[in-house]
Amino acid sequence: MKKRLKEIEEEAGALREMQAKVEKEMGAVQ
Repeated sequence: MKKRLKEIEEEAGALREMQAKVEKEMGAVQ
């Protein structure tokens, strides 16, 4: 169970990083 939770946390972290990257690119365009 703990291992699964860690996997979910890592996935969430990767998603946040990707979102931040996209927002940064959007900001550069505007």
